Amino acid sequence: MFLIFSIKMKAVINKSFSEVKTTEVIVAKFKEKRETQKVLKFLKTTCPDLMLPHLKLLRKFDDVLEVIIARAEVWPSLKESVIESKVGCILYDFRIVRVSSRVPQVQQQYEVANELWPCSFHRNKLLSALIDGTFFSEIELQFLFSVWEKKMLPIVTYMDAQGAENTIVECPNMLTAIACLKTQWVVCLTEIQVRDHPLAHSVMVGVDCVAKIEGGGAHAYARNHISNGIVIETDLTNENSEDSKYASKSEYLCTNFVAILTHEPCAMCAMALLHSRISSVIYSLPFEQGGCLGSKRNIHLEQNFNHRFNVFKEFKTKELQDVLGCKT
Repeated sequence: MFLIFSIKMKAVINKSFSEVKTTEVIVAKFKEKRETQKVLKFLKTTCPDLMLPHLKLLRKFDDVLEVIIARAEVWPSLKESVIESKVGCILYDFRIVRVSSRVPQVQQQYEVANELWPCSFHRNKLLSALIDGTFFSEIELQFLFSVWEKKMLPIVTYMDAQGAENTIVECPNMLTAIACLKTQWVVCLTEIQVRDHPLAHSVMVGVDCVAKIEGGGAHAYARNHISNGIVIETDLTNENSEDSKYASKSEYLCTNFVAILTHEPCAMCAMALLHSRISSVIYSLPFEQGGCLGSKRNIHLEQNFNHRFNVFKEFKTKELQDVLGCKT
């Protein structure tokens, strides 16, 4: 979690990156350190495929040198040959030790894994940035703050004061902003419009607005149209601008865009964001009954899909809760 410009948010990532999975191996102690090379050569020729490549074979523990012999599950078939071999008299105190079963990808994993047994570590820069809060630059965070403070918060406040529906079972997300961080261009700011159409969730309306840039879209929108008494921005008039050209470089609608939502999206909205190839999604409040970007499912992390995107939650949560009176 991080705090810059009064912004807090937390990346929604695979839980496996916050834990270290372990496995059992057989280790033994050296009677004489000078026999190290002899033992390593024997292990390399006897069981080269039975090791964990990210683990170092040797460690110094309580001033005694130890070596990994093999995985615990194959030890019964190797035990006799190892003990009766030329290295059997060099080693003693054969026992089971738990070690990391996978290569650590972030610093927190490495610290735990290395404590169990020394291992190699090549930092995954993307995952590390998501976890330690450096994924967005300060300029980008300032822009996100501006979109929320100047554009989204006043509308959410108005909608709540007017008693706008924000507790529908299908998807409680009231407002969606789609913007380009690189050019700091807010493409559209759309509200939920299920009274007009049951599928008109704010995300669906927003993606439809972006489609207008490419000459598509199912509905006609003015630059600033009034819907249920609320001014909703749709900045599509300057289609020949550098912003529009930048957005059109990809064959997909939202490749270079980020979506800012009041609530976690439902399955339909999450899939719409996925198919439009959104770059990142940021939301404030969870949708515990049916949210698909952190609560019920993590659609953005599904291995079966050919696109994955970054998701952040708890963005301006307290401010939104204050406006909605802690209603979710």
